[in-house]
Amino acid sequence: MKLSNAGKLLAAALAVYVVCDILLTPVAGLETRPVAKVTTLGFIVLGLLFIGLLVAIVAIVYLFRRSQRAPAFAIVAAVLFVPAFLSEQTGHFSASIRRPQSKRLRLFRSWWLQW
Repeated sequence: MKLSNAGKLLAAALAVYVVCDILLTPVAGLETRPVAKVTTLGFIVLGLLFIGLLVAIVAIVYLFRRSQRAPAFAIVAAVLFVPAFLSEQTGHFSASIRRPQSKRLRLFRSWWLQW
């Protein structure tokens, strides 16, 4: 199945979004802060981040099925990342200090989604 250029670009952006989202989990090892130091707001934001991951996967599925809903789901996934980015930058996500490489990855991911 052939995608248009815009479809290919959206697929690439969503793939990068999903990979970065997975890399930011404790399983991947880039996020090493202890879970005990995550604030209540941090857990809420983390839930929104995982919901955004699921919505991004749904957007990829809709994109390859050539549904008109794919761009809307991609936008929702991007918007669901904004609270995570803001809480991390303001220091409300966790009581411990973030690692620089985690911050760089989040900045790259937010830049990629806005591009």
